[in-house]
Amino acid sequence: MTIEKEKFSIDDRGRIRYQLRYKADSRTDALTGIPRTFEGLLRLGTSGTPWIDKNGAYLVDATYGGLIDESNPELDSYEVIEEFQDKKLSAFPDRELLEEEFGAYIDPFGDLRFPETLPKTSRLGSGLSLNTYRDGDNAEEQNPLNGATTYKVAYAVAIHRMVRKRIPARLEKMVGTVVDRIPAQFEYSGRAESWWVQPLRRRKVGNAWDIEMRYEQVDDFKDQEALVKLMQRTDKRRSGLGRSFGTFNLG
Repeated sequence: MTIEKEKFSIDDRGRIRYQLRYKADSRTDALTGIPRTFEGLLRLGTSGTPWIDKNGAYLVDATYGGLIDESNPELDSYEVIEEFQDKKLSAFPDRELLEEEFGAYIDPFGDLRFPETLPKTSRLGSGLSLNTYRDGDNAEEQNPLNGATTYKVAYAVAIHRMVRKRIPARLEKMVGTVVDRIPAQFEYSGRAESWWVQPLRRRKVGNAWDIEMRYEQVDDFKDQEALVKLMQRTDKRRSGLGRSFGTFNLG
């Protein structure tokens, strides 16, 4: 088995992809004799073809991948994105505004409701200039909040991507906790004050792990923040019994 050709590439996070072309003396060598590792990298796959007029020899292309040395944290990537999440209208911060402009009221069951229509005198008709608004002393406008139960709230998600030979234990321990700051490398200057550490996303390629660690803003969702912190307290009380607790439906 000899190496006839080689080439390699290194991506922006230090992961190496090394391609070798081997000359195998027989079909058996081509199928079973290609080394599983090269310079510490693991073989990802092979493909081969008979070498014409070379007495049964084969040319086999093998691809190896991973890290040769320990990863360099300076090559990690950091990203902050904005997403939307539904929040119950009953938690809207200005209930008085909902009452004045959209006729909000509490029904006999304690739920926040809105009438189907609004009178002409409502600021909605004049302020929003809706196309369906009609003139007349008894004119009414369709209430856009009739039947609504939630509204959208923007929140931040911070994503730390890295490549490591092993998954750091400290990252595993952080999952499920609420932290008051994210790593300085995010250079975040927004208004978020607390972050919920999400389960790690991981995928092993060759000898190295692609890891994604996500922090979700929760200070605008006090019900989530309170329940997450309650789970943390429960986890501490169960120390020695393993990390096991139920899930909350925060819908």
